[in-house]
Amino acid sequence: MESHREPRGLRSGTSRMAGISLPSCCTKAEASRCRRVPPVTEDAYVGMSWMEREEEKDFRKPTMRVSRSAFLMREGENIMKNTVEIRWHGRGGQGAKTAALLLADVAFKTGKHVQGFPEYGPERMGAPITAYNRISEDPITIHSNIYEPDYVVVVDDSLLAGIDVTQGLKKQGAVIVNTEQTKEEIAAKLRRHGWKGSVYTVDARKISLEALGRYYPNSPMLAAVVAVSGVVTPAEFLKEMKDSFAHKFAKKPEVIEGNMKALEMTFEALAEDGAKSVKKSA
Repeated sequence: MESHREPRGLRSGTSRMAGISLPSCCTKAEASRCRRVPPVTEDAYVGMSWMEREEEKDFRKPTMRVSRSAFLMREGENIMKNTVEIRWHGRGGQGAKTAALLLADVAFKTGKHVQGFPEYGPERMGAPITAYNRISEDPITIHSNIYEPDYVVVVDDSLLAGIDVTQGLKKQGAVIVNTEQTKEEIAAKLRRHGWKGSVYTVDARKISLEALGRYYPNSPMLAAVVAVSGVVTPAEFLKEMKDSFAHKFAKKPEVIEGNMKALEMTFEALAEDGAKSVKKSA
């Protein structure tokens, strides 16, 4: 049964059947499909414009309500079957937002429909931030934050102490964490929040220091989410990233080489950890 929104300005009325409030348009036979929709009273539309009033009246028509809901449900299910949703957790200045946008750019260039966006707030350097990706074979008609992701990427493992990064994460999904700790240690921390699913760890500090000489966690974590999720193949990803780096750092070939090395090292590390897309391409 669907549950309906509370209409604006509506006050509770007296028409009730079996403990369920019904709108005036509902007959007894329609009670089973009109759950928790308050009745229409004369003062229900006080404060509404004419257009809002008509909208509320249309919403209460049982046939429209059921058919509209069924259509949206079928449409949403079909879209979501071919969509991968990713949520990024990081701190300001670590490049989580940049990584999400780069992933969207790469996936777009391989012919997919994409979204990549941060959740803006009073962020500052070092403050927790969140970013999101949707990647699909079909056009994406959903425009909201992601509440039930397929994958969660944690760019800073210190966030695990204060944030439940697994909130809403699908059971068949995975958590990818940048950390110097072992997979077992991270898995134990996530179990405190009830997570018993897949966990992957990447030492992005070690990789970026070796490849770039400085700590830039976003490049290794970008490769990590590709390796684990398989949203694009490693070969496609490396090709598109090389083209992107060549354009961005045309006068700094050493930066291009260092970033590419960081990506390749991450793929190698996760191949040993059993990341599915890396194993498939090996």
